[in-house]
Amino acid sequence: LCAGKHVYVVGGADGVPTDYTAPCGVCRQVMMEFCEPDQFQIILAIDREHYRIFTLRELLPMGFGPKNLGEDDMTAEELRRLPKIELHCHLDGSLSQEYIERRLGRSVSQRKLCVQEDCQSLSEYLEKFSLPLSCLQDEEGLEEAGEDVLQTMAKENVFYAEIRFAPFLSVNDHMDVKTVIKALLRGLKRGEEKYHVAYNVIVCAMRHHSFEENYEMIRSAWEFLGKGV
Repeated sequence: LCAGKHVYVVGGADGVPTDYTAPCGVCRQVMMEFCEPDQFQIILAIDREHYRIFTLRELLPMGFGPKNLGEDDMTAEELRRLPKIELHCHLDGSLSQEYIERRLGRSVSQRKLCVQEDCQSLSEYLEKFSLPLSCLQDEEGLEEAGEDVLQTMAKENVFYAEIRFAPFLSVNDHMDVKTVIKALLRGLKRGEEKYHVAYNVIVCAMRHHSFEENYEMIRSAWEFLGKGV
C-alpha cells in the first residue's frame, strides 16, 4: 500500500501479484475519514502496465464519513488543531519543498514533486519519488530529513508518527545499511526534541532488491529493534 495525498496505489503484498488487490475495509474507512469519496482515486496495480483506477465511492458505497457527522463546516484550521497520529508515513513522499530545495541548492517547483489531481499514470506517480530520494544519499541528508518530517508533523498537530522508508535505497559506496538507519534515527531524535512528536521507524524491503540485499537489511535493522525501529 502506497499512500499519497491524492491517490492510493495498491499491489500484492506477497510474491508477484497475479490479480488486482483492493485495500482492506479498515483502510477504506480511513480514506473515507479524510478524502472526498467521489474524487479520490485508488489504483489497483499488478505492474506498471496493468492497473485499474477506482474512486473511493466505488470501493466503499454508502461509506460513513465526516458528512454523516455534520462536519461539513469544519474549517482547515479546526482540522489542523485536532490531535492526530500517523501510522504509515513515507519518508521520501513527505519531505518539505524547503528541505528538498536546501539539499539540492536550487528552486524546485511543486510540479516536480506532485502529480496533477487528474493523473492517470502509475509510472508518473512513482517518478515523483526520485527527486526526494536523491536528497537521502548521505548522512547529513538523512539526518535533516528526519528532523524535517517531524517538523511538518508538528505543524499538523501530529503527536506520534511511524515513518516508513527503505534503507537500501540510500545505500551507496559511502553508507551501508546500519549507517543509513543510524543517520535517520539521529535526525528523528533531534526532531522529537525540537517538535515533541514521538516516532518509530518502519524499515521496508523492496521487491526489486535481491534476497541477499533484503536479508542484509533485516539483519542490520534488527539491532535497532525497540530503539527507534
